[in-house]
Amino acid sequence: MTSAMMVALLFSLLGLATVVSAQTAQAQMYDPMAFTMKPAPQLMSALSPNYALYNSEKVHYGKGINGPTSFAFIGGDAYTVTSNGQVVNIATCPPKVVASLRPAGCTTYKTCGLLMAVRPDRQVAGALLVVDAYRGVWRVDPVSGLATQIYNSATPVAGRAPKFLNGLVQARDGTILMTDSSNKFEAAQDIYVVMEGKPSGRLLSLNPANGVATVVLNDIMVYPNGLELTKDEDAVLIAESGRARILRVGLTPAAWLAVSVFSDNLPALPTNIRRSDRNTYWVSTFIVRSAPGGNNFDKYAPAPNHLKRKQAMMKQTPAALRNIYGKYGLILELNSQGTPIGSLHDPTGRMTPSVSEAQEFEGILYYGHPTLPYVGRIVLPQGDGRTVSVEGVLQVLRSRCQVPENRLAQAKQVLTQYINRQQQGAQAAAQPAAPAIQPITLPVAPPTPTAPAAGGLGSLWGQLSGGSQPAAPAAGTAPAAPALPAAPAPAAGGVAPAPALPASPGGTLSPADQQFQILQKLQEEQRKRLKELEAEHQRQVQQAKIAELQRQQQEQLIRQQAAQAEELARQQVIRQQQAEAEKREAERRERERQERIKAENAAAVAALLRQQQQAAEALRINQEKAQLALMKDQMGGAAKPAA
Repeated sequence: MTSAMMVALLFSLLGLATVVSAQTAQAQMYDPMAFTMKPAPQLMSALSPNYALYNSEKVHYGKGINGPTSFAFIGGDAYTVTSNGQVVNIATCPPKVVASLRPAGCTTYKTCGLLMAVRPDRQVAGALLVVDAYRGVWRVDPVSGLATQIYNSATPVAGRAPKFLNGLVQARDGTILMTDSSNKFEAAQDIYVVMEGKPSGRLLSLNPANGVATVVLNDIMVYPNGLELTKDEDAVLIAESGRARILRVGLTPAAWLAVSVFSDNLPALPTNIRRSDRNTYWVSTFIVRSAPGGNNFDKYAPAPNHLKRKQAMMKQTPAALRNIYGKYGLILELNSQGTPIGSLHDPTGRMTPSVSEAQEFEGILYYGHPTLPYVGRIVLPQGDGRTVSVEGVLQVLRSRCQVPENRLAQAKQVLTQYINRQQQGAQAAAQPAAPAIQPITLPVAPPTPTAPAAGGLGSLWGQLSGGSQPAAPAAGTAPAAPALPAAPAPAAGGVAPAPALPASPGGTLSPADQQFQILQKLQEEQRKRLKELEAEHQRQVQQAKIAELQRQQQEQLIRQQAAQAEELARQQVIRQQQAEAEKREAERRERERQERIKAENAAAVAALLRQQQQAAEALRINQEKAQLALMKDQMGGAAKPAA
C-alpha cells in the first residue's frame, strides 16, 4: 500500500468516526420521555370557537412592529417588547421606540438576545423590567431610553447558568420571580422542550438591588413559562407549558412552596398569564390540543422514540417541527378558581397562529406573538365589572392618530364629562350589568370582512385638533343622560357593537357626545382595514409557505447529499478494509509458506547431518574393528617362535 492510500484511508476512518460520534452526541442530546395526557377538553360552552382573534383590530400594522411579545401599561402609555429587541410605546401614533436592547452588530440569538416579557417596575416609578431569554434582566427608563442590566444570564444560579429565561413577575417587596424553562435547550429551540417532555425547568428569584439570584423550585416542571401573582400575593401561578396546565405555588409561611394544580388539562399549552382588575386570568396559548384535525401533542406523548418525536428532533429544524402541531389562535379567560369562563379564537390560524401574551387594560384586550407584524386589540363587551375607561379610550384614539398628543388633556376632559353623564343615567335607570364574554357558535366559514362607506372620523375631532374646546354646561343645567342599553352579546368578530348614543336636548348630539361617538365607529374602521390586511397577510403567508417549502426542499437535498456522501465514504472504507484484509491474508499465507520451506530445509539438513554422523560412526567402528583384528594378528605371530 502506498503512503497516499494510507493517508486517504486514515482520513476516511476519521470522517466515519466523526459522523458516528456526532450521531451519538445528537441522540444523547435529544432524549424525550414518555408521558400521558388526559383527554383534551372539547371546544364547547366557554371554549366554543369564534372568530374574535381573526376579526380583531390589527394595531400599527405596517408601521415597524416586529413581533410584539409582552405588554406593560404605565399611566396612559402602553409598552411592548418585540422580537427584534426593541421596547416600543404603542399608545402613540406612529409607535415610538423608547429603547433598543439589541447590541449593534450582533448576529446570533446568544449575542442579540430575545425579549420575552415586560412588567412595570414596582420599585422604580415609571420604569420597566424586561427579561431577555439569553442575556438576563434589564431595567428600562422609557422616558430617557436608559437600559440598565440588573442580572446577567452568564451568572450561575446554584451552579448552573440559566439556559432559557422566560416569564417574569415582581412582588410588592421588589423580589423578582422568573422562570428558567430548560437546562438543555435555548429559547429558539423551545419546541424541543415541548417534544422532550422532561421536567428540567426552574423557578428563580432575583434581588434587583444586588443582582443575586437563587433557586426557588428546581427541575420539577416541564417547560415552566409565564408567571402571575394572585391578587393578595399569597401564591404565584406558573404556566407549565409541557403539561398543558397552570400550577399554583404557595408563598405564605403556612404553605411555603406548596405546589398544587390551579387549572388542569387546558385545551392548549399555556404560554403566559395576566390577571385582570376583575381577578380573572387571561391565558395565552400555543399548540391547541382540542383543535379539529387531530392532536399530535397528546398522540405521540407515550411514544418518545416515534418518528414524530425523537427522530424528528434529530433531523428537522425547530420551524419545521412547529408545523407538526398546526396553527390555531386561542386565548382563555379563567376565573379565580382556574375554571375557563370565556375564550377568543382564530380557528384558521391565518391571522393569529398562536399567542405569547394577552393582557387587559381598562376593558380593552391587547395580545401579541413574536411572529406577528401588529398588535392585536379587542374592545371587550361591557358589564360584569368590565368597563372601558377614559384612559382606555384615549389609548385607542392616540394609537389611531385620532387625538393629537398636544390635545390629550382636552380629550380626557370631554370623555370624562360624557362618561359621568352616562354613569349617572345608568344609576338612575338601575340597568342590570351585561354578562361577561359569552360562548359564540362557530360559523361554517370565517366571516368576510366588509369595508364601511368612505368617510373619516377626523372631522369629529375638529375641536380637539384645531378648533376651540366646547364650553362645559353651566352648573346644574347638564341634563341627565338616559340610561345605556344593556351591552349586546359579541358578534362573530368577538366585539360587541356599541350601543347608540343618547341625543342631547333638541335632538342633536352634544360636542362631547360627538367625540365619544368614535367608539361606535372603531369596529367599522377596523373592518375596513381588515380586508386589506387579510389580503396582505395572505400574500405574506403564501410567500412564507413558498420560502419554507424551498428551504425544506433545500434541507432535504442537503440531507440526501450528505447521506450519499456518508454512504460513499462508508463503502470506500469497507472496500479499503476488505483490500487490507485480503492483503494481510496473502501476507500470512506467504509467511506460512516460507516458514514451511525453512522447516523442510532444516529437517533435510538435520537428516543429512544424522546420516553423516551415522556414517562417521560406522567408519569409526569399522576402523576400530580393523585395528583390533590387526592387533590380534600381530599378537598371534609373536607367540609362535617362542613355542
